[in-house]
Amino acid sequence: MNGDTAEGDGVDIGKKHKLGHLRVDTQGNTTFKRLPTNQLVEALQLGIQYSVGGLEARQAHDVLFQDFLAVEITHFPKAGRTMPKATPPHRFNDFTMRTYAPVAFRHFREKFNIKPADYLASINRPFRELKNPGASGSLFYLTADDEFIIKTVQKKEAEFLKTLLPGYYMNIIQNQRTLLPKFFGLYCYQVTEFLPRNKRGAGENKNIRITVMNNLIPSHVQIHEKYDLKGSTYKRRANSVERQKESPTWKDLDFIERHPQGFFLDADTFTALEKTVERDCRVLASFHIMDYSFLIGVHRIDQSSESPSTPATPVDPFSPKPKRMIYSTPMDNIQAQFDEQNKPDEHLVKAGGIPARTADGQKLSLYVGIIDILQSYQLRKKLEHTLKSVVTDGTQISVTHPNYYSERFRKFLFNTVFKQIPQKAPKLKDDTSTKPGLPASNQTTPSNLTPRPNPFKPHGHDDNPPRLDHTNSISSTETTNSRITSYYVSLRSSRLGSDRNTTGSSTTLYASSHQSDSLYNEPSIRKPAKILTTSFNKHDDHLRAKFYREYAALPDNNSMKRHNLLPASGGSGGGGGVGKLTSSTSNLYQHGNVSDYSSIYRQGNHQSSDEVTRL
Repeated sequence: MNGDTAEGDGVDIGKKHKLGHLRVDTQGNTTFKRLPTNQLVEALQLGIQYSVGGLEARQAHDVLFQDFLAVEITHFPKAGRTMPKATPPHRFNDFTMRTYAPVAFRHFREKFNIKPADYLASINRPFRELKNPGASGSLFYLTADDEFIIKTVQKKEAEFLKTLLPGYYMNIIQNQRTLLPKFFGLYCYQVTEFLPRNKRGAGENKNIRITVMNNLIPSHVQIHEKYDLKGSTYKRRANSVERQKESPTWKDLDFIERHPQGFFLDADTFTALEKTVERDCRVLASFHIMDYSFLIGVHRIDQSSESPSTPATPVDPFSPKPKRMIYSTPMDNIQAQFDEQNKPDEHLVKAGGIPARTADGQKLSLYVGIIDILQSYQLRKKLEHTLKSVVTDGTQISVTHPNYYSERFRKFLFNTVFKQIPQKAPKLKDDTSTKPGLPASNQTTPSNLTPRPNPFKPHGHDDNPPRLDHTNSISSTETTNSRITSYYVSLRSSRLGSDRNTTGSSTTLYASSHQSDSLYNEPSIRKPAKILTTSFNKHDDHLRAKFYREYAALPDNNSMKRHNLLPASGGSGGGGGVGKLTSSTSNLYQHGNVSDYSSIYRQGNHQSSDEVTRL
């Protein structure tokens, strides 16, 4: 099949969708850069088998910096050869296989428990082509055991991945649980295509670069919806051709229309996913990467249970069931666990989809990951951003500065796409607290509330707060009582403080031996201490002064006793003075226990204090 046949007889599906070198003719034969894809696949399998097998024959060593720059080149003539490197014969044209950083990628595979024999067993079995390549125009193949994706990449993407390898390796060593794509190999298939002299000369080299990555969406789980999200709104809607496909890939604006309220996750899963995405976006921004996407495969659990569960694509019955790769499921990557009460079926648990719900309560299983990370914000992208910013809002286009792209990407995911399930309020044993937001007519008064006089209101006031039984109190009532207690105690303390400044007070502190059950005291298991305060105000001073004035005007018998205490008899010696003082003190004690008051009141309020002072 030459170039004229491919372009004249075939249907160019890449012209409208910008699929690049991918073409399909009227018979359904697929070509990539005018080469049959079956030839590409079989030559790739042969080259990977030869590279991995030859690497295992060498002695293993730690990864060095020059290992990231190493390129292994192997020529595969059609008849095969024995020297200097033996290669098997094959039925294709001569080709050359380049393997980039073979030692480094071997360490990548070891970190995820991928043994060389298992890797070759997956690669050497027939691939399954994915018929929905998307807008990149790349070829996508899936291994028979559902472990790996084989994808063709552009030259600039391959070059960027080679420069990214040292930093990527450091990130993988530090954090294996990530939603970023895991690269396990980078290869270049090179073939010389001989064309007629009147066309392009003697021949043309075709370089097809291929990378091997982990598979995000399991093929044995039926995917009902698929989304490619970037957090931008400029031209982020699936076109008419994409909508007509059997399994279309929807975009940002389509998601907002189809799920305006987003997907609901439980609090732990939401937090784990948010932290993982935030960490991955920080890594991408550090490498000046932008224009990546968040892939979501939606499996509706209720819909699959009603209809016969048939896989989206046929699965090889001889393929091993358990996953050999560690951290290969979304739940493993975000370090989350299934809720035992809402645990899905066993096959969904093994698939590791993130459990979620829609706004109307439909159960979902989500398969997520970050894809297309090989776009660097270089000069070409900067110019693209500048030109598009003239036409539309620069904050909404996909090509923008990596730091801003990361922030917008995360905000869109966790403000629009993913949301936490609202936490239900705990059920109360006894509804003894006032519910905010409800009218008074809808609130009931519990039977255990009994009225109690309010000590802070005048006597006879009707508005008495209820008394709460402490045995049935709960945390919400304690909070309410605490606030009421703090308010009245602070109010009363301010009043008593102003009285102490003018008159004075006496304070007694003792430990209470019983538990308070007043509404104004916070119910607590601890035994609180009470402070009894006696304060004197100006009104009390006036009454006491009046009392002592009346006391001084008593009948003569009392007056005679008081006059006998004066030193009019002229007794000799100091002993008489002491005796008179003692008698005077006793007489004062008999007439009202005046000595119990402080010296301030004795000096200002009765005559006996003046007499004692004169003595």
